[in-house]
Amino acid sequence: MYPVNIVIPGINPKSYPAYPINYVNISFMTFWTATSFVAFDSYFFLLALYMASRFELCGENFSKLGCAKQYSTADYVRQSSMLHDKTIELYESLQEMVEWIVALQIYANVFIMACGLVICLINPWNSYYLVTAANTTQAFLFCAFGEMVALKSAGVSDAIYSSKWYDIDDIHTKKILVLVMTRSQQPFFFNFKGRNLSLETFTSIMTTGFRVFNMALNFI
Repeated sequence: MYPVNIVIPGINPKSYPAYPINYVNISFMTFWTATSFVAFDSYFFLLALYMASRFELCGENFSKLGCAKQYSTADYVRQSSMLHDKTIELYESLQEMVEWIVALQIYANVFIMACGLVICLINPWNSYYLVTAANTTQAFLFCAFGEMVALKSAGVSDAIYSSKWYDIDDIHTKKILVLVMTRSQQPFFFNFKGRNLSLETFTSIMTTGFRVFNMALNFI
């Protein structure tokens, strides 16, 4: 048996027509897995961790407001605000760079999951279960890391609200804090084609995959 063996109704898996089909399938899956994981997935996950740590650092800086004299100065607030501004600029530039790649990955995952479910339905002993599980995990990780970045970015506003901002006397400095809070009210999601990478989107991805699966069943 092949490691990823497709069983076609009416065709013996060991017959000649099945050999080239399975070779093509195995080659495509190996190429897709190696390329997507090595070339993009690992890069995106590390990138999401870096962005989440940047937003978390901004939140920690603002949470120290008023706790000590050095954290109550206008210079400290301006430096923290500049760090937040640069983090948002970095997020926007990265978002433009990864958007179409994320869209390609998500749409490919939906298609492969749906096809994998059809193949598993045809032959319950088929090893395509592993492919379907791997693509489902991949889609979940994309959405989970996107959700993590959004939560850390929204936490900046909560950190300012919970800090001792009222101990700062300078009115201009307080206005800077208001601007930062306003920017942080809307979480910064990585998105693809207008859809946010979040756990809610993962639910939508799974729903779409099962719809494609049900559509494919009508042609069997």
